[in-house]
Amino acid sequence: MMPGRFIASAALICAVILAGAPLSASDAPNGRLTIDALVDFAQQQVQPKYPDFVWDPSREELLFSADSGAESWIFRYAPASGTRTRVIQGSDPAISPDGAHLAFLRQTVAPDTGDRETQVWTSNADGSNPTQGSHIKGGLAMTGTSSNELVWAPDSKRVLFQDIVVGSALGPGSAIGGPKTTPSPPPSVRVFPLPTADLNRSNVFHVLDVTTGEDRVVGRGVEAGQYTWIDDDDILIERNDRKIPGHWDCEVVSERLSLHRVTRLLAGYNQQCVNHPIINRQRTEMAFQADPGEESIVPSRRELSLKDLRSGKIRILTHLEASLGKSKAWTPDGHWLIYSSGRSLHQSLYMTDGRQPIRLLSTVTRILRVDVSSDGKLIAWSSFDARDVTRMYVGTLSLGRIVNIRQALITNDPTKGLRIGRSTAIEWHSVDGLTIDGALTLPVGYQAGKHYPVVVMVHGGPWSGVLPNGEWPGGIKFVEYLAQQGYVVFQPDYRSSGYEGYDQILMLRQRREEFQPDQDDILSGVRYLEREGIADPRHLFVLGHSNGGAEVNWLITHTSTFAAAISYEGWDVLWDYAVAYGADTMEEWRLRGTPMNEWQTYVDNSAVAHAGNITTPTLFINSHHDDIFSDSPFLFAVSRRLGIDSSYVVYPGDGHMIGKAENQRDLLVRTMAWLKRHNERRAHQ
Repeated sequence: MMPGRFIASAALICAVILAGAPLSASDAPNGRLTIDALVDFAQQQVQPKYPDFVWDPSREELLFSADSGAESWIFRYAPASGTRTRVIQGSDPAISPDGAHLAFLRQTVAPDTGDRETQVWTSNADGSNPTQGSHIKGGLAMTGTSSNELVWAPDSKRVLFQDIVVGSALGPGSAIGGPKTTPSPPPSVRVFPLPTADLNRSNVFHVLDVTTGEDRVVGRGVEAGQYTWIDDDDILIERNDRKIPGHWDCEVVSERLSLHRVTRLLAGYNQQCVNHPIINRQRTEMAFQADPGEESIVPSRRELSLKDLRSGKIRILTHLEASLGKSKAWTPDGHWLIYSSGRSLHQSLYMTDGRQPIRLLSTVTRILRVDVSSDGKLIAWSSFDARDVTRMYVGTLSLGRIVNIRQALITNDPTKGLRIGRSTAIEWHSVDGLTIDGALTLPVGYQAGKHYPVVVMVHGGPWSGVLPNGEWPGGIKFVEYLAQQGYVVFQPDYRSSGYEGYDQILMLRQRREEFQPDQDDILSGVRYLEREGIADPRHLFVLGHSNGGAEVNWLITHTSTFAAAISYEGWDVLWDYAVAYGADTMEEWRLRGTPMNEWQTYVDNSAVAHAGNITTPTLFINSHHDDIFSDSPFLFAVSRRLGIDSSYVVYPGDGHMIGKAENQRDLLVRTMAWLKRHNERRAHQ
């Protein structure tokens, strides 16, 4: 038996399913997927909608948003009775401190253009008297749920929110906008270095007065993160300004609105960014994440830290943290801080008073959000599992434990209505004994004791860890499509993601190694599946996108384990540094130098430099990088020269993740044909 526990616990799952992306009978007859259905789903641009929830201070009930049919709705959930009621159409709810009003986002059709746009709305707490608050031309730029958070002022009269503007919308005289001094070349001409989008955008902060309707711009900053109110006249903003590629100027500032005065509360701590500040209700302490000793690189080191706002003293509470979750919550008394941490799909909730942390709960999920009720008795959190099913839980805080976990609302189930394989989060040990985790999906109709072909899907990033929604058209539905075709799908994490501990990132740097330990992690997981009698060692396949493509390039030049491979938008430390991007400060940090003074180190970590070892038939795919930016043409040419069955496909003008419907369809058809071809070839050998 596999030691990995199944993520879904029947005792914790309520039968209420609020959302999903159900397919029609023609799309998935009898629950079976088709390539056209995957493309249609991808073209809906459906991103995983993780629940935004907040406690109502007046009733100790939860308000949350979820998709209901074609629209998002806000629901009210009563933990005591387990009942839910629909409140109003919208998403991302925020309730005023006095419990009287709601602020939320709503998509509407603009009367002048006919386009759908998102604006800030307000209403009474019961959903009555809805009123549009913001009137931003084109609507808010939606960049993810955490980036569009609505925050009420303590006086319950004003709402703080942010928008993103790009290029000339910043206006003349702006530090990052203004007139262009370099003419734009024709579309067919490329001038290096290419422009960096991050340098031409800004986060703009608004304060909406719900009593007067005034929408006032109060501040801006590139790549701004968390923001909140300190008191009725002061707001807190986390700003991460990327002034030149690869370098960040990070700080937390407060702005006194009445005086237009900005005060720096916290600058980049020992060269690294500060992230996700949150202040307790007493306004005495600020919790944040910071790196106490390294340059700004990815994945960044993020230690849980506290700053005493009275004395200015900073304490670092964790050491070489594996994966500190973005969401944190103070208890109402301001004494305890609750946070999440752990590997990709094995995360726990902790609480600390600044001393030894107490583990409240262990899960086999990725924890997304946590919050505590205003009386400090109840705790709510949301998470997703290996099948990308998102659930909300409510429990009781009692003596350093969470007890009476009595409800779970399924707020997103993208595989609803499908014939699905059995999915679980698993763990195994790498060559050096390090514990690694990942997701495993068994084929539909799986029979114990039968060996199956395995598709190893290597994630990109690498700092994202394992995300079941995936990087291939259809997301988790593509995983289920493979399971319906009889494949085991294995999505391993690897230590470069940072989820196995930041000490592993420092170890890689000390040893000047980029990919070899990751290969050990991935292949150890494959060997584990072989020992468990699941994987057929003659029918192993590996796919990877972006950094996952780079991992695939390393695998095919250093092992003959796989029957075939697909490298989708991969890269190479030496080739990309010299040809595509120019100076890469992240790689310079990881490999402890540049190719000018560490040439052999770059050669040792380059798949291109080891291309003569290729024995694996490989399909190389490019779009955003195309043949100028990528090492794929070189690896393809070497493969052909060695007589290895290989193919190279370019989708000109498409994105890093292929987005055009015709290209997505072609990609999926080629992927399945490549797998089938080499699966059958191995069967006949």
